[in-house]
Amino acid sequence: MKKANEFTDAVLEDFFASYKRQEQQLPIPEFPEPRKGIKKSKLAILGIAASILIGFFYIENSREEITLVQDVLVISLEKNEEQDPIIVVTTTTSMDIWESPTASLLTEF
Repeated sequence: MKKANEFTDAVLEDFFASYKRQEQQLPIPEFPEPRKGIKKSKLAILGIAASILIGFFYIENSREEITLVQDVLVISLEKNEEQDPIIVVTTTTSMDIWESPTASLLTEF
């Protein structure tokens, strides 16, 4: 019994031999050498470093001295012991009168 690797056929051998001869006569084009450029990872690191550097300059230049208003005039309407309305005028600093934006929810509802 013959196996596949022992089987020889002269017609098939001639057919593939002719293809090999034709392929050997084909010209092989010259391919240019690839350029060695900056890799994407190095470019990403450079971009991150540039962003951080620009950020530091922006933060340093954007710092401004914020001065608080020292005297704030507060005019309020209050009731005295006889339930008569009186106008009360007081002066205070702006930090003394700060109130949370949601503090009115606790007192009004």
